[in-house]
Amino acid sequence: MAEADGKGGLNRWSLEGMTALVTGGTKGLGHAVVEELAELGATVYTCSRNEAELNKCIHEWEIKGYKVSGSVCDASSRAEREKLMSNVSSLFNGKLNILINNVGTNVVKATEEYNEEDFSFLMATNFESAYHLSQLAHPLLKASKAGSIVFMSSVCGVVSVTGGSIYGATKGAMNQLAKNLACEWAKDNIRTNSVAPWFIRTPLAETLLSDEKFYKGVISRTPMGRTGETKETIASRSAELISEEETREVATEPQIPRDQQTPQRGSSSPQRYDAPLPIECDFSNMMPKGTRSLEDLYENTEQVEEDVTLY
Repeated sequence: MAEADGKGGLNRWSLEGMTALVTGGTKGLGHAVVEELAELGATVYTCSRNEAELNKCIHEWEIKGYKVSGSVCDASSRAEREKLMSNVSSLFNGKLNILINNVGTNVVKATEEYNEEDFSFLMATNFESAYHLSQLAHPLLKASKAGSIVFMSSVCGVVSVTGGSIYGATKGAMNQLAKNLACEWAKDNIRTNSVAPWFIRTPLAETLLSDEKFYKGVISRTPMGRTGETKETIASRSAELISEEETREVATEPQIPRDQQTPQRGSSSPQRYDAPLPIECDFSNMMPKGTRSLEDLYENTEQVEEDVTLY
């Protein structure tokens, strides 16, 4: 439903009266999505493992006049996911319009160096959490009679990037799950899509992009010659997919923002696109000494469930 944004800007769609759950909403892409939905009028619930950070964000959102609340949740825990959805159900009277599965992380290693703990941790955090939360949200989404799920995937789930084979597998599985749920739950008026960004400027990505050689490699594969921004690229696309204007879009291939797409190899037509070419780069060589994984780059190393759609 298009209407003026109230700030002198271009006409935009409205999410007034709609409810949303955005997991991992205190940093990066998740934070941008929370703000985008709230600006459009939605009442948003979010979660984070870091209570202090969550409270800080909620306070800032209150000052801006946004309708946002949240609770502490370790999305890798089944029991905590169930508690999270119980909170959402109670707050929104058993109905939910929007579920944004944003939680995720990565452990950067060569494939032969991964162990059982790494595999279980990444699968539980990235894929199992999204799968289970979608299951838990189904009755709430169905009850709303206008449900929408968006999985925050990655180009890494479409093409190969060195240093994240398990991460890529979780994102590829997420893309397939989006297709399956879109078909299975269409009868319940629940639409499902996944968004697969290329490099977005977030605290995590900045560490990689600060390497000049790596940055040039990224830019050489990005037609507009720049990396994406959280709000302009991903948050806006997520909001577009869940808006009433998109009710006919039931299921799609992963949504790679247009400014991050690359002409198809072997095609002379600028109108044909696919995912960016893979960058052959060992991310582990770029990590500061003593850093085990990308999430450790945050000042609070316990903060896991945030934007990790880095590549």
